[in-house]
Amino acid sequence: FWYNSPQPEFHQQANVLFWVIYALIFIGLALQASGARMSRQAKFLREGVQDQLILEQAKGPDGLTKAQIDAKIVVPRHTIFLQIFPLYILPIIIIVIGYFFFSLLGFI
Repeated sequence: FWYNSPQPEFHQQANVLFWVIYALIFIGLALQASGARMSRQAKFLREGVQDQLILEQAKGPDGLTKAQIDAKIVVPRHTIFLQIFPLYILPIIIIVIGYFFFSLLGFI
């Protein structure tokens, strides 16, 4: 894997492939975090609906059905664009720190 991975050449100007992969790492992390959050919410909602359905069935014929309970649920949307800091600001901060670090070491 490491033999085929792109490496930055600090003495050249074009490191496009390296920076594309670097950006894709942050986008992948944002997608993973968003998916994990949605998975936790889905599990919590599923359990909550089951608990509410048991309580409604105990009320008898006046209780709500599963379809009525499901209709009341509003799930918030999660997109990677909501993660401004980890996706846009943090990579810029890391790039600036890396630039100063490598310039102090004499690579740039």
